[in-house]
Amino acid sequence: ANPDLDAWWFDGGWPFFAPPETLVEIKEFRENGGYLISVDSFWPMLDGLESGMADYLVGQDFYKMGVLGVETLVEAIKGNEPESEMIDTGMEVVSPENVDEVRKEKTAWE
Repeated sequence: ANPDLDAWWFDGGWPFFAPPETLVEIKEFRENGGYLISVDSFWPMLDGLESGMADYLVGQDFYKMGVLGVETLVEAIKGNEPESEMIDTGMEVVSPENVDEVRKEKTAWE
C-alpha cells in the first residue's frame, strides 16, 4: 500500500515472537533496502536482528524498571515524594555489530 516507505518502526518486538521464516513481508521489505528498527532487545528480538530482519533494536532495562518501580511505590506509600518526575531506567541499542556482546549478557526469554 506504501511503495515509497523507507523504514518501519515497531513499538515493541511483537513480530519477532514469530519464526523469521514466517515474516515474508518483512523479509521482502528488507531485501528491497528497507530499514527496520524495533523496541525491545530481549531474546526473540535478538534472533530477529541476527537473522537480518532488523537494523537496530532499542531496549529497556526491564530489571531496573521493576526495581525502581517498586522502590518508588514503597516510598510513595511512606509519603515520600519521588526525587524526580523522570526515572531513567537506561537504554540499550543493539546492532549487528554488538549483538553478540549483548546476547552474552542475557538469558533466553529474560
